[in-house]
Amino acid sequence: MISGMGDLSAKDRMKIAQEKGEHAVYSETEVVKAKVVLSCVGGLVEPRGWPDEIKGIENFKGKMFHSARWDESVDFTDKNVVVVGTGCSSAQLVPPLPHAPYNATKVTQLMRSPPWVTPAVHAPGGDEWWEKNGPKLMKNVPGLKELLRFIIFATAESGFLKIFPNTPYANKQRKLYEEKVLQNMRKRTPEKYWEILTPDYGVGCKRRIFDKRWLRSLNDPKIELTTQPMNRVTEHGVVIGPGATYPKDAKEEDYPEREIPADVIILANGFDTTRWLHPLKVIGKGGKDLVQVMEERGGAQAYQGTAVDGFPNFMMIFGPNTATGHSSVVMASESTSKPSQLTLTVIHTKNVTNTNPRHGKLLPKLHPPPPPQRSPHNRRQALRRSRLHCRNATRSQKHRLAERLLKLVFHRRRLELDRVSLYPD
Repeated sequence: MISGMGDLSAKDRMKIAQEKGEHAVYSETEVVKAKVVLSCVGGLVEPRGWPDEIKGIENFKGKMFHSARWDESVDFTDKNVVVVGTGCSSAQLVPPLPHAPYNATKVTQLMRSPPWVTPAVHAPGGDEWWEKNGPKLMKNVPGLKELLRFIIFATAESGFLKIFPNTPYANKQRKLYEEKVLQNMRKRTPEKYWEILTPDYGVGCKRRIFDKRWLRSLNDPKIELTTQPMNRVTEHGVVIGPGATYPKDAKEEDYPEREIPADVIILANGFDTTRWLHPLKVIGKGGKDLVQVMEERGGAQAYQGTAVDGFPNFMMIFGPNTATGHSSVVMASESTSKPSQLTLTVIHTKNVTNTNPRHGKLLPKLHPPPPPQRSPHNRRQALRRSRLHCRNATRSQKHRLAERLLKLVFHRRRLELDRVSLYPD
């Protein structure tokens, strides 16, 4: 890949390839053969593009980029900035924009619906002190890193038990938590924003924002938060309205159409997470595409979040349904790596060619070693013993014994077996 192309989204690379040819994106292509393919691309990889229903972006004379593909060449000084979205990314990038080193003149943030915003936990000794001394303490104090990580884990899990389960206790705690969060919001923001910052859904239905600066930044006259939707884009601005997306009972006449000056548009509208591994294309048995198979089954899914039947020797770290709404992605990735490590070990140390999940199990395709050379008399004795053991064996034992019996029978008939298995497909 040409230098710098890896920092672009797949959509941008595809656009450049269509306009200038593939040589403008890829320096060379190579086919790599491997026994096992392990995907570690994660979930928040491919940024969402510009909304198709909003027209006019091709006429915009300013700069437009996604927060995950930050354009360091853009000068924000004395510029009007429009930020699309109110998720975790926008809560981090909006507060500093009106101040040095950016010095934007005006920042307008477009919100579709309010998130639940909870106060972030402050670092020991304050952010500045911890940023300066934290790495030294972690490096030199034995066990401190592990202790701190366990405390964070235990706190997150205790919070889950308080507000996420569908139990009378959790329902009560959830109401108390929501009221506490709303009180914090009203304490830190101007009254004009209270209504549009009060969610109409329960906490936990969407990702929470753990905030230190965003709510307080809404007191800055240079920052405006609005729920009026984008209508179209002009050469030097964004037209929003009429109407508003929140609150639900907003009347169109109360929110007339208006144009906001814009020199820079920042997309903080999230990532393509519905199409797993997008934009990668993974082809399995029968030429089936992984994303297509998942869509046919009703959504992204994998055995223990790591493997999908029909795609032998392909595993994922941080695969479908492994992320939670309350705990660490690092912990989830480490947990999902264990089945992959086990599979790799089996393939490397045993006589195994591939693994493929079936009915909740990772069943390796075994190539049995050549059977020991026995005289016809010894083989007949082994056959009798297998039949005798089958009478009083459990179901799983019968499977194994019957499999052994079949191998002996086939060996007597001088048939070569690639695989004998009684596990149901």
